[in-house]
Amino acid sequence: MKEQITVFSVVYNGYGRFIPQWNEYLNKQTIPVKKFIVLGHNHGADMQYLKDNNIDYIYYDSTVMGILRNRGVERITTEWWLYFAIDDELLPHACEEIVNTDADAVSIKFDVIDIDGRLLKNQNSPHLQTIDDIKNWKKTKWGGYTAIRGNTDLRYNEDVEVPNLTLHFELFRRDLKVVKSDSVLVVHHRWADSHHFRSEKDGSRRRCISEIDRIAQQIIEDKESELKKMKYLVRANENWKNKNLKCNDFNPKRIPEAGEEWEVDGLRLEVLLGKNSYNVAFVEVVKQIEEEVTEHQDWRVSPPLKNQNKEIKEEINKSEPIKKNTKKKVVKK
Repeated sequence: MKEQITVFSVVYNGYGRFIPQWNEYLNKQTIPVKKFIVLGHNHGADMQYLKDNNIDYIYYDSTVMGILRNRGVERITTEWWLYFAIDDELLPHACEEIVNTDADAVSIKFDVIDIDGRLLKNQNSPHLQTIDDIKNWKKTKWGGYTAIRGNTDLRYNEDVEVPNLTLHFELFRRDLKVVKSDSVLVVHHRWADSHHFRSEKDGSRRRCISEIDRIAQQIIEDKESELKKMKYLVRANENWKNKNLKCNDFNPKRIPEAGEEWEVDGLRLEVLLGKNSYNVAFVEVVKQIEEEVTEHQDWRVSPPLKNQNKEIKEEINKSEPIKKNTKKKVVKK
């Protein structure tokens, strides 16, 4: 059976010692998995183990997480791909559930074994679905895992310490269908000297905040501008009367009648369809209103209709006064 998914990891600063356990987790998957590792600076990998276990690898001298992950994404040839940390545990059914998901990406649920041994169940990876989610990105956990179908031109941000969030920003920008996994697929093991805690102690995480926020604000601006250009005809439902709410789209404001129709832009539509404080849809979409082209037709693209040239000449003649010849006709004898 041909592999449908690639799972890859990066190792640097001595993390190569975790490769054997990572490899065992992948060997236990219920479907075949393509795997490889990006070896970074001071990787600490046992090169003989890699050869003996037929683990594909490349070397790139860096300690920047985004750079190393991107060297991995460049090598993807399967339908699905998943970056997976070398020191975490991928449960046996994980890859099979991922490749059978009807989506462009899967935001993976995971359990955490904390430093003190406590088990924290059903943690969520980032799942950014709306402009409000992007605006409130600081409330989102930075960690977690996401499997992606295709889109191998995606790249991790190379200027932030933890590039997971900015990858989700890009999934949102592309309007990809991202769903949460049906079950827990990963066990995340926390330990005191991990990259996570190192980046918190040395302040590198905090220094990323301004860059992450800059990217978020640009995406928000682009998306809102795009939505404002889109026009829809909507039809009111009974929720206006049920909630006794007046609609701001009318001047003066009033409660729309059920079945009443009016036009809104895409940004307003999101609110009316449920992204509001009531979490209730107040309209249904009748149709999207296509923008009509009223400017001059480019005949290089579309030839003139039958008799169109004649009609245009007639219009020109109408708009120009008819010049009378006042000279007397000379008759030659």
